[in-house]
Amino acid sequence: MPGRMRTVALLVVAALLSVSVAAAAQSVGQFFRHDDPRYWWYESHDGTWEIAVPANPIYTVHKTLFGETSLEIPLREGGPYITISSFPGGRAALDRARSAVQQQWQHVLTDTRLTENRTIRTGTGLDAQFIVIQGRTAAGVNGMVRAVFFNNGDRNVALVWTGNTADYTGSFQAAWIEAVNSFSWLR
Repeated sequence: MPGRMRTVALLVVAALLSVSVAAAAQSVGQFFRHDDPRYWWYESHDGTWEIAVPANPIYTVHKTLFGETSLEIPLREGGPYITISSFPGGRAALDRARSAVQQQWQHVLTDTRLTENRTIRTGTGLDAQFIVIQGRTAAGVNGMVRAVFFNNGDRNVALVWTGNTADYTGSFQAAWIEAVNSFSWLR
């Protein structure tokens, strides 16, 4: 292939790759630099909300299923985890999501109790529903699920922290508090 044709072919391939990578990034959301090096900004796939999440996770899991898009971030191998899920359906769907989070761990936690169930005001001035569920794990330690639910018309976001109660300290606690207090609707 002559030099000029090869250059054109490489440019076309590069353009196609950049378009496909950009399209993939838009389908699951995007990460942006944060002023604090411990965090990244994460913007939702549809650009309707943003949140500060821990920088440089060991991996992330993005899922889109049944109209719900989620991002799971392990704070270390084996947990605890922060999961952010967005879904349509307004307040009715938000109430079902809150019930689902309360029931999700019933099969592996015993003596579960709802220790918090209230409305909070975040650092960005948003009112959100906040719950904490605690129970005993099969390993005999206390497990905890913390969840905050945001609503904006038909749009909902659930922010969930899951792990052992003893892990809710230090940088893991700071990451959760930063996520809760940084969440904001962009439109």
